[in-house]
Amino acid sequence: MSLANLLVKGALSIECSSNLMRYQRLLVSLAVLLVSLKQILVSLVDLLVSLEQILVSLVDLLVKLEQILVSLANLLVKGALSIEYSSNLMRYQRLLVSLVDLLVSLEQILVS
Repeated sequence: MSLANLLVKGALSIECSSNLMRYQRLLVSLAVLLVSLKQILVSLVDLLVSLEQILVSLVDLLVKLEQILVSLANLLVKGALSIEYSSNLMRYQRLLVSLVDLLVSLEQILVS
């Protein structure tokens, strides 16, 4: 027999009834909190998916930049570019390595 039925039959005091109402309000509040937490978790998952897509796009960009760098280096080897461009190529290469390191770090953060 439920507590509400016992109250109707007079088997529970008014004080117990008041406590039941408090517990009922508490349960409703907890249910609302759980729904809010679920919505937050769903939003976080969406954010992680978006970040992953950004990382993939950045990796694609880095691959294209590296291909350009390789093409320029080949031109330099063939003598089609001056030594001035050679030092710039080295700078770009160091920049690409730094960007790859950054992407690897971001990926590790997302995975953990």
